[in-house]
Amino acid sequence: MTGATTWAQALDLVRAHRIASDAEAGPLFDNPPFGTDPEVLRRLRQMYEAGGWVLVESALADLPSDLRWLFESGAVTIEQLDAIHRALGSTSAADLALALREQKIRALPGLSAEVEDAIAAALPTLRQTVPRVPLGRAVTTAEPVLERLRAMPGMVWAEPVGSLRRGQDTVGDIEIVAATSQPAEAIAELLRDPEFSRVLHRTD
Repeated sequence: MTGATTWAQALDLVRAHRIASDAEAGPLFDNPPFGTDPEVLRRLRQMYEAGGWVLVESALADLPSDLRWLFESGAVTIEQLDAIHRALGSTSAADLALALREQKIRALPGLSAEVEDAIAAALPTLRQTVPRVPLGRAVTTAEPVLERLRAMPGMVWAEPVGSLRRGQDTVGDIEIVAATSQPAEAIAELLRDPEFSRVLHRTD
């Protein structure tokens, strides 16, 4: 969630200094406020030099998929999304559904029952606009990952699940489940491969 958090902090800094446009951000770099996160300044400089859309697109690209689609649905602002993640650790549609069932979102500062209702309305169709890929392409993508996993020490089995396992004509998410006595080591080994250099979310 680094992208969303940095974006929210950048917004706070810009508002505190009443900066109304990219062109007015220059003085921040000459005399940055004491204690300002260097990453926030880096993002603001990126905006200053290339235009605000760069910062926005960069932050959105760093979000876990479900959170990005939720933001793009218009149900929440980026600040509200950041607040939900910070307080509840939500990163997926399943996390959000659980928070909705327990009515945790409406209790957060800056959020409300109305925002919670908007998220509930957006959740069922969150992935409808996501393009699905042909089965053959999905198999070709998954096979190298499965081979790497199956060859790792302590691995009992690794198999595709969901629409890929069912052999549907098109596949949305490519999901893999594996059983191993060394899960942390398996994940670390997999992510050392340059083919898997981009990680949007990882838990224990």
